[in-house]
Amino acid sequence: MKFLVAGIVMVACMFLVIGTNGAADKDKKEEKPKFTIKEVMKKAHAGDNALRKKVLKGEATDEEKAQLTAMYIALSQNAPPKGEADDWKKITKTIIDAYKDGDLKAYAKATDCKACHSKFK
Repeated sequence: MKFLVAGIVMVACMFLVIGTNGAADKDKKEEKPKFTIKEVMKKAHAGDNALRKKVLKGEATDEEKAQLTAMYIALSQNAPPKGEADDWKKITKTIIDAYKDGDLKAYAKATDCKACHSKFK
């Protein structure tokens, strides 16, 4: 499972890097993240059908895992509503790293709602 998640993350990151490099060269503007923070929270973390819950239970499909990867990358590209941008980058990197490594315990801890909401919401 660890290697499958890591493989999916690497492929998604490759597509993201390849896709954004061409666009960045064309107009040299910083691209808007693919998902807003609100969209990521709603789809990835809220409710009984959240992608996070599916991953933690081992029930997420490869497509859902790839979508979650893209959402976490977008999450890291957004600016937090409040709090320090450097802290935001550290926390979102921790989420991505734990998810990429397939470390479900670290991933569950990194995606604890209160940890982020107390600082950034």
